[in-house]
Amino acid sequence: MQSNSTADVGPAAVPIGPQVDQAAEILHAGRVLASVLVHVAAAADAEPAAPAAPDPRLDLITERLDRLVALMESLVDEMKGTREAAARIAPPREDRRLTLAEVAELLRKNYRTITRMRSAGKLPDSVKIGREHTYSADEIDAWLAAGTPDNAQWKGSNGV
Repeated sequence: MQSNSTADVGPAAVPIGPQVDQAAEILHAGRVLASVLVHVAAAADAEPAAPAAPDPRLDLITERLDRLVALMESLVDEMKGTREAAARIAPPREDRRLTLAEVAELLRKNYRTITRMRSAGKLPDSVKIGREHTYSADEIDAWLAAGTPDNAQWKGSNGV
């Protein structure tokens, strides 16, 4: 089976983890359904009612469920392999970027207050990605631990 994943394109790649989890849930549901059908068929065979011809649809359903389970197992294996390969090619970066909105939420301040603080030089330096100012999560944590000094003091205390 060919993978359509773009996990190896670097930091912009979409995480594959949720897809693997979803495929695993579907596989589990298929297995449960197959098990229920087997038990229903066994119970129907065990009833002392008048003998009836076996329903050919049950065999068809069982066959299709077996094919579905096999397909889902191979899909889960392929997705796990893709996730592991992506982790080897581009290991996750430790430095997570925070947007202004996330910094506002972290500081429990209004977004507008945070934009004013940024303009007044009261936040650590940001990196502009597109239109968005972003901040290193580690640097924001260290800045908070230092007592939220102005940017000039922050730069001086960090040897920048």
